[in-house]
Amino acid sequence: MYNSLDLDPVPSDPLRRITAFPRDLAYGIVEQLWPAEFLVSRTERTEEWHARGVDYWADQFTSRLKQKWGMSIPRSHLLRVYGFIEFVETKHEDDKQFEVYVPTPKAFQLLEQPRPSSVFISYRRSESSALALLIIARMKEIGLAPFLDMQDLEPGEEWHARLQQEIAARDYCLALISCDTLKSEYVRREIQWALNAEKTLIPVWHGGMDGDVAQDMQVQYPELAAFFAKQAIIVEPETPAGYESAIVQLLNRFGYTP
Repeated sequence: MYNSLDLDPVPSDPLRRITAFPRDLAYGIVEQLWPAEFLVSRTERTEEWHARGVDYWADQFTSRLKQKWGMSIPRSHLLRVYGFIEFVETKHEDDKQFEVYVPTPKAFQLLEQPRPSSVFISYRRSESSALALLIIARMKEIGLAPFLDMQDLEPGEEWHARLQQEIAARDYCLALISCDTLKSEYVRREIQWALNAEKTLIPVWHGGMDGDVAQDMQVQYPELAAFFAKQAIIVEPETPAGYESAIVQLLNRFGYTP
């Protein structure tokens, strides 16, 4: 089973965190990582979540879920308002007062929704760095998990093999293409790896890229013919409104309507 606790990022949008956290709670219960009851203690400004059960469950909850979420866990009253947890009782243990909660069926229904897609972003830094960073920020807001080598590769790492592995592990490959992008051998390799792995490839044209330029490129790089057959998202015109329109189209491809 897909392990959302390891792969899904914590959404930056507070509203999406209200959905993502109970999904993780339900996932851990189904996978028998922790029990179905949780103790919540609070101060005026903070809340502390604990798994109710034997030490093994408590350790799993602390090391996996709480390590991932840190201080980003939504407040319990919000989760109750949205119907994802239900109050059971108030308990006193070790001179502390706890409220006991259980996830509702609505929380478990979240597991039936498609998991956030994972995305590899192929780009040429000299051409598309600003667009790449804009896209990655917008994707993280909605809980998508993009890989961008500007941020994710460790110095000295065998980056060639790592990039190929990352493409193989992702659902989508997003290729940011301007007029000179494919002069980069590395970008052409990444696109070819994605084609060979039968990944869903989404071209994003920008920087003056149009159908005439694409036709010339296809003649120059015949090995990428399958890539040029993909429907592209076009940044047109090259204005803030044009970029916003293209990003909205992109997010729509993943089933999100900003």
